[in-house]
Amino acid sequence: MQTGFLQEIKAHIVLGRPVPLSADALTDKVPALSAFEEQYAVSWKEPGEHQALKTVLMTVGGAGAARLETERIPGAISSFGPASVTARERLFVFWINKEGYIAYACRASGKPWSAACTGVLATKARFNAGITAVVLDNGHIALGCHKSGSNKMILLLLQDKGAGMLALSKEISLKMARSLSYPYVSADGNIVRISWSRMDMVHHTTYDTETGEWTAYIAWSDTEAKGSPAVYTGLGMGRELWVWNRSGTSDRIQYMFSGNEEGRRITDLPSFFAIGAASVSFCRQDHDNFIMAYTDKEQKIQISYGSGYDPASWMEHFLFPAKAEYTLKDIVLPGAHDAGMSFLTARGGKSGYTINECNTLTQVIPVSRQLAAGIRMFDLRIDLYRGNLYTKHAPSDCMEDAVGGGWGEPLKQVLESVKRFLDNHNREIVLLSFAHFCERHMSLEEQARFIVNTLGMEKVYFPGDRRLADIPLKELAGKVLITFEEHAFPQWGIVSNTMTDRSDAFLNYSRAYAATNNMDTLLAREQRFFERLQNGVDDNDYIRLDWQLTQIGQEAALSCSQFQSEKSNPFLDGALLLTNVVAKNKSIIDLARIGNRLLPGQIDQWIRKGVINKRNKPNILYVDVADTWITDFCIDLNESALYTK
Repeated sequence: MQTGFLQEIKAHIVLGRPVPLSADALTDKVPALSAFEEQYAVSWKEPGEHQALKTVLMTVGGAGAARLETERIPGAISSFGPASVTARERLFVFWINKEGYIAYACRASGKPWSAACTGVLATKARFNAGITAVVLDNGHIALGCHKSGSNKMILLLLQDKGAGMLALSKEISLKMARSLSYPYVSADGNIVRISWSRMDMVHHTTYDTETGEWTAYIAWSDTEAKGSPAVYTGLGMGRELWVWNRSGTSDRIQYMFSGNEEGRRITDLPSFFAIGAASVSFCRQDHDNFIMAYTDKEQKIQISYGSGYDPASWMEHFLFPAKAEYTLKDIVLPGAHDAGMSFLTARGGKSGYTINECNTLTQVIPVSRQLAAGIRMFDLRIDLYRGNLYTKHAPSDCMEDAVGGGWGEPLKQVLESVKRFLDNHNREIVLLSFAHFCERHMSLEEQARFIVNTLGMEKVYFPGDRRLADIPLKELAGKVLITFEEHAFPQWGIVSNTMTDRSDAFLNYSRAYAATNNMDTLLAREQRFFERLQNGVDDNDYIRLDWQLTQIGQEAALSCSQFQSEKSNPFLDGALLLTNVVAKNKSIIDLARIGNRLLPGQIDQWIRKGVINKRNKPNILYVDVADTWITDFCIDLNESALYTK
């Protein structure tokens, strides 16, 4: 990950591909992770009951980590995962021993584990499940524990008595708080945050170690957490990163932020982050970056390097200045299909009564928020509605020719959002791709003039006679590249795009559209598409991965019949509703969320198998429900060898 670029507000994260710690580092619990001696100590127990604890020091280098010799911690045997912290240049590792008490070993800087001092905390309670640990600003250590024989959780406060020996200061039971697992503790100064899971919901509270005051317990009903969430607090401005294993049969990791002005937004990590234990562990790398460790389904310890970042300025942070000489053909951008359809202004067409949010909306946030979420290519289909241009979603160019369709955001609102965004982010690049014009309602020239006048000529990039493959990113920074399908207006900087096997247009979208609601069909078609491009593409080809699961034919009406208006036939309504119940059909948004979960893992697999290579790599990941999840993945790809010259 790059360093030195983060501002005070780190509103999002990007996590690099996980790499195994080593082939023989296996565990069935969560590994512990701490910074120590300008390196990083990973501690774990071997799989099974009453197994030995081991530690390895790793030095971050290049894409992975240089690892030193693994050491066994003398006398450390446990059935549960350890915890670790670094305090006063000493590494402390904690574990639950056979008797259920918490033991620890302390390794001084420059000394091996064989010279470590050890001890057992004199607690009233005995413990199981596991423990977490954090160091407070006053040097004290807080442990989060789970009491044996009950669902009670315990907070232990420890004092360092010197020479690596610890004394129990307080043993506090969390009153009225219950969990089947151990709590996770994190710190802000001398305040301890305790988080846990109960009935699949994240719960949390804080304890002020100076005053002894607790805050009220808070439960987040929109979370689905299996085991206690891990919390990383190094993002600044009161923001916290919360990570957990999604409940149910899933092995997926989810995350969200608290303290964010946009509120909580839960996001799935890509499927190659497949977790085998209940949680993860964090370690701060520097003011920009952090490290995450977890156990995968094969009991291997995986390490991932992460950064906090602002998705609104991701191109500035990740592409400039290192890739300023690259072109759009050298990178990958997140794109929004039918970008203006996050809400339904009106419906139309010959059977307009069958149209509703279920079969028309493709996005969940408007273009202004898509820009802030990092989306940089916008597919816009426009038409007149009540005398003004609006975005639309319809199977025909003119709404009255369509069986059914809908209008979304006003185009003026979209364009003004782009203009305001670039006023504040002059290193970002925006692609506006217009198609499906209804010239019967307004001439193309009038539409072009309206678009450029609303944006302002100063915001539009004028390619002139330049080719797509010859324009460096530094020239596009702060500009909008506007394309019209099969039309150009060079006097206003508008260039033509096509979607064919080969053309002379400025930009040719090379893509394959599956038009299916079947995941297997989509996968097969996209794989065949990339296989056809194995030997490379033309200079004007812009490779677009079209990743849409969509309603087909009459399904658009059938699957969304419960939203029928009063104008529809009552008998038909009943038949359509029955069909919907039996077939379990889904809305466009529902289908997108199903497909989007699989996208990062599938691309990763295609890259590993060579289906996608440097000659045919995608330049646009073009999706419904576009949000920061696809920006995260594009950043990860842009940082990979595939997109590095």
